[in-house]
Amino acid sequence: MGLKTILSFNNNLTASSYNSYSSGAGSNATVLSNGNYSFNITAAGKNWINNTTAARQGLILRNSNESSASYNKVFHTTEATSTGVRPAASVTYEFPTVYFYSNDGLSNITTKQVGSFGGKISTLPTIYRTGYALEGWYSTSASTGGTKFTTSTPVYEDMFVYARWVDPFTVATALTLNQNYSVNIPVSYHKLYYSFTPTTTGFYTIESFNNSAGSGYTDAYCWMYNSSKNLILSGNDDGGNLNIRIVEHFDAGVTYYFAMGCWNAITGSYQFKVTKTANLTGMIATHPTSQITLTHNENINILTGRWRRFLRFTAPETGNYVFQSYNNSGSTDPIGWVYNSSGVQLAYNDDSGGNLNFRMIVPLTAGQTVYYILGCYGNGTGSYTVKVTGVYTLGKDTYSFANFGNSDENCHCDARGHCFGMSITSSAYHLRILNIANIGGNYNNGLYALSGNSSVKTPICDYQAKQGFFVTQSIVAGYSSNPNISSDWTNVVNYVSNNNYNDIGTLQIIFWDDAGSGHAINFLRYSVVNGQPRIYVYDNNFPNNETYFYKDNTGKICQSPNATYSTSVIVSMGLLDVPKYFNIVSDFNISRVIYANKNEIFVKGVSLYPMIGENRVMFEIPEDLDSVEIIPLVDNATFEYLDSSYSFGKVGNDTIGEFTLSKTENKSTSTKPNLKIRRGNSQ
Repeated sequence: MGLKTILSFNNNLTASSYNSYSSGAGSNATVLSNGNYSFNITAAGKNWINNTTAARQGLILRNSNESSASYNKVFHTTEATSTGVRPAASVTYEFPTVYFYSNDGLSNITTKQVGSFGGKISTLPTIYRTGYALEGWYSTSASTGGTKFTTSTPVYEDMFVYARWVDPFTVATALTLNQNYSVNIPVSYHKLYYSFTPTTTGFYTIESFNNSAGSGYTDAYCWMYNSSKNLILSGNDDGGNLNIRIVEHFDAGVTYYFAMGCWNAITGSYQFKVTKTANLTGMIATHPTSQITLTHNENINILTGRWRRFLRFTAPETGNYVFQSYNNSGSTDPIGWVYNSSGVQLAYNDDSGGNLNFRMIVPLTAGQTVYYILGCYGNGTGSYTVKVTGVYTLGKDTYSFANFGNSDENCHCDARGHCFGMSITSSAYHLRILNIANIGGNYNNGLYALSGNSSVKTPICDYQAKQGFFVTQSIVAGYSSNPNISSDWTNVVNYVSNNNYNDIGTLQIIFWDDAGSGHAINFLRYSVVNGQPRIYVYDNNFPNNETYFYKDNTGKICQSPNATYSTSVIVSMGLLDVPKYFNIVSDFNISRVIYANKNEIFVKGVSLYPMIGENRVMFEIPEDLDSVEIIPLVDNATFEYLDSSYSFGKVGNDTIGEFTLSKTENKSTSTKPNLKIRRGNSQ
């Protein structure tokens, strides 16, 4: 056990026959008399006590660790042989031992012995405990307090120290960017913990290397946690040869944690580092990109956690663009980034679009290409839809002139106005559904720069006529069949309150008053002001002013500061999805529609629809009918078909018109549809 003789005596036990002890600052020990010996031993200021168990080979002494610099002791050698001669005695000491307790109730005690008085332990035991980190060895088994034992602690007597296990995040090693770190996993399921706090926001790469193990590779694995220590990703083999490669977005000043280990029960060693993604080259190399165009709906499906989908978008002109997600399935939580081609982040968002959707507005210049990076939050998966739209702006994407009648245009619309045609085409030009160049404009200057000339108004008149079924099928909220403004308002507000539709020009608002008049305008955005929900709009009756709808204390829906219906009451309201309308209006067949003033005719067997913004109705004729019966309700009742007008003149109670339809939409056909008027029961 490392015994060392420091003082010896012969059988005569005389004062002159001892071997003196001297060490450094210590003093010699002196034998005082036969039988009883008293002496001082001082070694570098350390004190000694006797073991009290005397054996023939001598006395064993250990460090007392007392405060006195010099300690006086008397030792007795009273054992005698059969002849009465006392044996030789030696004063000796044993090198002290440190006992290491794992403190988890599982591992055996580990012992280490020093090689000299006041010696130190060169290496501490390496032990592991799943889910914990070894903070150090302490003189107490409690979780706090005590004296920490290290390789710098001198040992003068036997010591008992205990492993102190702590939350591994609290002792995580802080990572430095671009520095290599070695990971050694000697036992299954062991992990080493690290922390990283980026100074700049952007994408970072965590990758391992040098993971060779004999003829194969150590299967490196990484668990990443957010600042709340919640797991947000895990991964291993994306770097090839069982190496880690994770590309992830970090926010400046936020601390992230990494637990580095091996897959499953595998052990081994490797190195890893964290680098800033200076450009998108490396990311794009492992993430295929595809082009997305303005207003195009792109379906995204994130099948595995942390996977990213890359899209490219090139701005057609200078302006603000909305990047947003919608139609997310279930609890899918989309996230999105926009980066320029140099790898500089332009925008990031998670939930600003409502219902866990993201929404970002990014200013771009004409011809600028950006990367649209998509995924799900954390390890989430799921599907959703994304698109890019320009910001719909009053004063750029709206008309500069007010709603007009037909007195200045030969389009056979009602003189009351063309609000539906104005609002639907305003959105369509903004969304690139209609080409603004066809009416002499360009997207840099916008629709507002155009005057109300014939080329501009002709498409307005054209779409003013395309209502009916195509309107009702495009309604997405409100507009109940039995007017109920209370439920309509609630449904409309609920639809837009997630802010998904703010400033993108995809919604039209249709509303009716208690006099039977309808109006169509453009939705701008939803906002709550002083607790009051408001729907802001572009009303083509007030081209230079933004107005909004709100619900007053009596439940009445009001428009301010300018109101189209200032003296009547709004009784119904609905939202129309503009892209949805244009998806189906391509099937519009003008040869299957008859227009008439309200309450002048009735067409048997067909659907009747009120015209928004006009005092007229339209009858939509099924494709399987070649002719219809028209019943006039008043004298001189008229109707329009293919831009031609037909009149009944004076009629009786039994007057019926048999009208043969055209087989073509060509309005200039030489064969004009025929109206035969007769009296009598219909056949």
